[in-house]
Amino acid sequence: MEYFTGILPYLIIILILVIGIIILSTIMITTNKIKKADSALDEEIFRKEINIVNEKIIELNEHYEFIKSELDNKQKELLFLYQMISLKEEQLTGKDEEIKEEVCEDKINEFNENVLRLYKEGYNVEEIAKKLGRGKGEVGLAVKIYC
Repeated sequence: MEYFTGILPYLIIILILVIGIIILSTIMITTNKIKKADSALDEEIFRKEINIVNEKIIELNEHYEFIKSELDNKQKELLFLYQMISLKEEQLTGKDEEIKEEVCEDKINEFNENVLRLYKEGYNVEEIAKKLGRGKGEVGLAVKIYC
């Protein structure tokens, strides 16, 4: 038994070393598995994120196409409205000139009638010009033409 008593401390030390080695190897194996799991998990997360980004890109592309088609439609509408405005403007410009001519003729006729009336009533050119607020030459010309 004495033999075992001298070896016992060595056996305990060897047993502790073996247990330590087993624990260390278990820790290393577990750590390696965790790293692989983390790596696989990171890779899976990365793939999911790439899929999400790809889906967003596809959605943005579809939205771009929609906006582009809407802008094209609005541009066509604006061109159509511009053409309609141009046509109306041309129509109104022609009518505008006709209306101006009629107004001028009416004013000339009214002026000439007033000149004739006042001249027949016995007013001279200067008096008629003062009453109508026109120049003597204008009134004199109207008298020469219409009287």
